[in-house]
Amino acid sequence: MYADDTELFTRVNTDLDRAALQQDLDQLSAWSKHWQLCFNVDKCKIMHTGGSRNLQATYTMASATLRSTNEEKDLGIWMDSSLKPSIHVSLAVIKANQMLGLIRRTYFLCMNHPVW
Repeated sequence: MYADDTELFTRVNTDLDRAALQQDLDQLSAWSKHWQLCFNVDKCKIMHTGGSRNLQATYTMASATLRSTNEEKDLGIWMDSSLKPSIHVSLAVIKANQMLGLIRRTYFLCMNHPVW
């Protein structure tokens, strides 16, 4: 049993903000140990959003370093670090084109081999 779909958001502008975020992560880790509802740290990630990339830092949870990512799926919507929907739209177009190809192949197969 894991604590899935838990999210933590904060604005990090200074070293104090970084320390506060790490403290929040430590508190979440302590909470999960207390309630025996562990986080799957291999699936936990950090996404830096906004224009300021020079404030990126390394964070840990349960003695493991969290990986950084530029894109992630959240509640069925793909998001990237710029918070633009371009990745989600591109994937939706690919999926729609695949479905259109399936319909087109099925239609032409039925037209060429009618079942009587």
